[in-house]
Amino acid sequence: MNIDQPGKSRFIKTVRSNLISALKKTPSTERPDSFMTQSELARLLLITPQQLFKILNEGNPTLGTIWLICNTLRISPQSLFEGTELEDMNRIDPNIEQILKDREKKH
Repeated sequence: MNIDQPGKSRFIKTVRSNLISALKKTPSTERPDSFMTQSELARLLLITPQQLFKILNEGNPTLGTIWLICNTLRISPQSLFEGTELEDMNRIDPNIEQILKDREKKH
């Protein structure tokens, strides 16, 4: 499949928007009756808020990073693709999810 530059830009914008939306819906682990902040997520991921900002706004995170963020937010990686052209394509192979889980256990 060949995605043109405008299509790629829309895809990235939608995935980032879905990620930020999920963050805003995730209960805080530090403050009752509140939602998680980007700073809190960064602390849970053991990265700086600046690194998270770069990931969310201009970065190109690895699958491992996406997996860690999704795991921390308790969302499925597939949910990030809602509203994209790829949403209707085949979902991530279950074997990939198992490989990422196994990799996470090693670290």
